[in-house]
Amino acid sequence: RDCWWNTEKMIRQICTQAVPIFNLSYSQCQVLFLFDNSKIHNSLSANALHAYNMNLNTGSEVPIMQDIWFRDQTGNQVSQPINFPNLAHIPCTYRGKQKGLRVILQEWGLWHDGLPLECGSSQRNCVLGLLG
Repeated sequence: RDCWWNTEKMIRQICTQAVPIFNLSYSQCQVLFLFDNSKIHNSLSANALHAYNMNLNTGSEVPIMQDIWFRDQTGNQVSQPINFPNLAHIPCTYRGKQKGLRVILQEWGLWHDGLPLECGSSQRNCVLGLLG
């Protein structure tokens, strides 16, 4: 459906048309594009970590996503790979596979048994609320 407006087309138009026209017209200025009420501002890169595209458990088919970071209890930034490494102590069935949401929350120290996937009325007391 290449007739539909999408993020790639928006970025291409900004980079190849809007910015060059602006630079020719206002060479001493900088431009800031703001998009209000646009589907474009909700766009993510193809490999962005998005909890709604992930599985609760490890190993199912999911899009390849980029590694993430989080702040620990002392405020330090901690890198976290999304895929299991290919190391001997990792079970063969998990090596190279993307971690599930449960494993990510366990590594963050936020998982507890009975934690529901979706929140209902509470926006923080569920898997997607903790990651959102």
